[in-house]
Amino acid sequence: MDSNQKVKLQGYQHNISRLQLFYHSDFYQDLKKQFPNYVNKVEEALYQDSDLGDRTLYSALSIKYGLPIAKKGSGYCLVDTIGKNKIRLGADIICGRKCLKKYYPAFEDWIRAYELVRSKVSLHFLWPRHKLPTINTLRHSVYGDRIDLTLFDLKEYFAGEKTLLSPAYEKELTGLWLSQFQHSFPAFIDRFQLNCFVDEEYNVLDITSKQTKIIERIPDRKTLAASVPVYMDSLMSLIRRGYFN
Repeated sequence: MDSNQKVKLQGYQHNISRLQLFYHSDFYQDLKKQFPNYVNKVEEALYQDSDLGDRTLYSALSIKYGLPIAKKGSGYCLVDTIGKNKIRLGADIICGRKCLKKYYPAFEDWIRAYELVRSKVSLHFLWPRHKLPTINTLRHSVYGDRIDLTLFDLKEYFAGEKTLLSPAYEKELTGLWLSQFQHSFPAFIDRFQLNCFVDEEYNVLDITSKQTKIIERIPDRKTLAASVPVYMDSLMSLIRRGYFN
């Protein structure tokens, strides 16, 4: 039994229920006509970030990685111990709600995509939590949330290269956390069970090609920006076909 089945995730389901009640209501229709600027404000109030506060998600990740859960404020994290140091790790979904809304403007379309993505434990990653910059925040601003480029960047960093995400890697806690892998990209991939994103030689598979090619270099900014819609289409196709289960 895989980690997607051991613990039934609840946070995303609660979000779907609240959002469906809102978007299927007369109140939404009236609000959209009379005060359209308030629609997103209501959505934000109804939505709770599972990466922060879903206990069931962290229970599933704890089982998957053999790491203990800790609670901080209203949120959760896992704790990885490196020597005498305890490093808090936060969940990071492969692509978030706002990203899905951008490429699926109609509510019924993006909520189905949201359910598909959020229901899979295998599409949640773990990165250290600390003051900015973090891998989580930088991979969004630098790579448009492309996880394949994020992993390729990390592979280059382990090989001794200065990369676009180096400012996050070099933060004290992240640097300490990454040191456990001794500059071994395969060790990182194996530890976090990310083998579905690489080939047998640990080359990172290019999601824009539906994983038929490997990434050999980081594209320039213009090419990267243009690739994101293709990436999203390919990613969702691969998820539906069970590539990341």
